[in-house]
Amino acid sequence: MTPTYREQPTSLALHFFLLAGAVVSVACLGGWSLIEFSRGISPGEFQFPRVFWLSTISLLTGSVAMERSSVFVSREQQTPFRTHLIVALISGTAFVALQIFGLWVLLRSQEPEFAVATSQTAVALGVKPYVFVAAFLHGMHFFLALLFMVYVTLNGFTGRYDHEYFWGVRVCAWFWHGLGVVWIMILVVFAIVSIR
Repeated sequence: MTPTYREQPTSLALHFFLLAGAVVSVACLGGWSLIEFSRGISPGEFQFPRVFWLSTISLLTGSVAMERSSVFVSREQQTPFRTHLIVALISGTAFVALQIFGLWVLLRSQEPEFAVATSQTAVALGVKPYVFVAAFLHGMHFFLALLFMVYVTLNGFTGRYDHEYFWGVRVCAWFWHGLGVVWIMILVVFAIVSIR
């Protein structure tokens, strides 16, 4: 059995720093790549950032994976537990990358050329900054949830969690679900504002 981080606390700090750095780097690089790929598209083509729908799918995938990992660890099924932790971590990383791109699209939609290019933005321009702030704050909370996921994943691969102790996995899943509910509310508000 792999030693737990309780026996080697400095190892946990090092592994957390490395994995968290890798996850954040991949998310930022993914977001930046999407931005660079779309930079040549004129602002007039941007309305509702459709990438938010794709990021919602990623969020839901991660939420289901976290819930399933919690169920598997409570049944002492370590292999599917760890597999679902990895799926949730990948989904969370994809969500952050897609959010970076979506927020860039949202910011770009505030440019004066966009207001001239589309007729429906006159009403929505005053409301979108609030939606942007809400989405940005939600993204920061999701960044913290991603770090929490890194911590749980590291501990999950050392055998820290089993059918008797899986509280950390459960709390991480609840945190993920809560952020999912908040994101759905932000998405609905943004969709309503964009339709006007």
